[in-house]
Amino acid sequence: MYIVTKNKVRIGIGRFFVLAHLFCIGFIFYESSQLNAGWDDALQTALVVAPIFLGYTAAIVKHIIKFDPTAPDTSAKVGFDYCLFLWLFAVALVGTILYLYYYSHLANRQFSPEQARIGIGAVEAGLGIYLGFFMTDLFNFSPPAAPQGGPTNNPVSEGDNKPVPQGSVPQK
Repeated sequence: MYIVTKNKVRIGIGRFFVLAHLFCIGFIFYESSQLNAGWDDALQTALVVAPIFLGYTAAIVKHIIKFDPTAPDTSAKVGFDYCLFLWLFAVALVGTILYLYYYSHLANRQFSPEQARIGIGAVEAGLGIYLGFFMTDLFNFSPPAAPQGGPTNNPVSEGDNKPVPQGSVPQK
């Protein structure tokens, strides 16, 4: 059973991801200022959250720039299971970040800020991998491919690093 088109899922999850991560980063800085915990602690924690957030945000913004809202929605339809798992992972990621930060700073310091950063990093990496499967499908987001090939058959002269025409020998 199909319930919604991919474009609608893209719009919803894209907005959620950007706004939720901005909220998380804002929450980290706000709570640090309220607790006089220091900006360095807040910055270190925010920098743990930032890499995956920025990667997904880049893919989302790229999609938004290309998206034409006036065009008819001909995207594929997705089922309930797809939407459920996507939203479950997204909410779990954001909720766990807030939970770890809250319990390291506010709730009788259940664990240290360093342990919270390690936990947040592990959650971002672990759930980020699973969300990556969905993000790749939704936004055509994939990490850059490694360069292919090995040494070239084109010799280079030592002096000016310009390719030497085939058949000639570099002068020493």
